[in-house]
Amino acid sequence: MRRRVLAERIWYGVLVVFAVALVAGGGIVAWSAYPGSCTTCHGETALSAGRTAHAGLSCEDCHALPTAVGLLESRLAVIDMVAATIVPRRTPVESNVESRQCLVCHEGGMTVTTASDGLRMNHRAPVDAGWECRSCHPGTGHEVAATLGGYTMDMCLSCHSVNPENLATCDVCHVEGARPETREQASPWRITHGANWESTHGMGDVATCGGCHAPSYCGRCHGANVPHPPNYLPIHGRDTLSRDDGAAQCLGCHRSDSCDGCHGIEMPHPVEFAREHATEMRADAEIEAVCARCHTEESCVACHVRHTHPGLTPETIEALRARPWTGR
Repeated sequence: MRRRVLAERIWYGVLVVFAVALVAGGGIVAWSAYPGSCTTCHGETALSAGRTAHAGLSCEDCHALPTAVGLLESRLAVIDMVAATIVPRRTPVESNVESRQCLVCHEGGMTVTTASDGLRMNHRAPVDAGWECRSCHPGTGHEVAATLGGYTMDMCLSCHSVNPENLATCDVCHVEGARPETREQASPWRITHGANWESTHGMGDVATCGGCHAPSYCGRCHGANVPHPPNYLPIHGRDTLSRDDGAAQCLGCHRSDSCDGCHGIEMPHPVEFAREHATEMRADAEIEAVCARCHTEESCVACHVRHTHPGLTPETIEALRARPWTGR
């Protein structure tokens, strides 16, 4: 009898919780249909849309797909947003605007080349390549600070490459004449190419340097191919040692302890290392694994068994040959 009463209480409790959640959800959905509901949580950000070119649109015109399913998803997203503000440690809900929503109104802009803010642009190629409109225009629908996100030269160079022999082709995209002081003036590319470029140029995305500069351009100062080619890691030691000032050139970008971080031992090896390395091997049981990162066992055999190293006296060679090879 008691079990039955307890089961009924649990059942009715579940029904009450479900009913409350259903009523609350329905209330939130009905409330979200009111145009001013977004301002309850989003405040000035929501109100700022009325001061942009999108002033005549409702929030759902951009934040919901123009279908019945899109409208339902938008309503459910509002419920999720409210839950995220109540439930501790919930991940905040993001409401992105997909490009297909922008194209409902802006499809005609895909067929023409436009010039604005010092740039000449045709949007069809980036849209076809999968770029989202919000990647370059994050603040279009609201009065968002101009320094937050948006397009940069590095983004363009991830697809476009200017002929290194003819940098005048920049005017394909850049309209001649002075550009206004906008976010682009303070973009990463402007900083890395500004008055202090010698100390700031490495702060940008070095993968895009080749868009304008041939490897030989960087090599004038760096001595090596910069940015390093994909297969550079296995050959970087030989390349560094092949140049008289190779180590010094590496330190132009890398800290002195950068080599030690990978090699686990002082690099490049000091002058006396060959004479003293046996002592280090005996002192540290794990040093053999460190050496194996660069050297094969054949490297040890070449000296300790074949005695190919030059400059030793016959007596020293005989003494070495008298010592059995132990693999250490």
